[in-house]
Amino acid sequence: MPPEQITPGNLADAYWENHVRREALDAARPAQPYDPAAGDRVVTEGDGWQVIAQKHREDTPEDPGTGLEWAWDMVDCIASARTWDGAYDGSEGGREARLPPAIDRLELLELLAETAPDEEALGSLGAGHLEDYLAHLPDVDRVEAAALRSERFRKALAGAWYDRKLPPQDVARLRRFGGAG
Repeated sequence: MPPEQITPGNLADAYWENHVRREALDAARPAQPYDPAAGDRVVTEGDGWQVIAQKHREDTPEDPGTGLEWAWDMVDCIASARTWDGAYDGSEGGREARLPPAIDRLELLELLAETAPDEEALGSLGAGHLEDYLAHLPDVDRVEAAALRSERFRKALAGAWYDRKLPPQDVARLRRFGGAG
């Protein structure tokens, strides 16, 4: 059977459905306390706060995953300018390999911003894959143009941190759209 060719629309739909399902699973799961024996560690701390990195715990019967994790992984590869490993994907759940859509990295992020289910999802896109894009050979002229065209893209951009990823002149150009910088 030939690999499944994913369209940009199919990828966006699966990505956001994965997001919605993951949010529901995370909300239903009890909070995990800090556990150094499990590999958790304090990354940084300040006045009354700590950032803790929790080691990934494998899916359990209580948290079986969404079945759509491939969409997040595919967007991650595209946004970060990495090659999609279709062989790994093909071994997942006995499915044939999926081929990523022939889509420009920034066009995919614009599509995701336009199809995001809510404001929180836009913030997640900005702090995740848009931030990854900005860290991996971004076209800042096109990012600026997308922000001028789309309010939803601006909201996603406002969730991205890029101060340490871009030259100061590019940071200044994008800061005018608000956000973390």
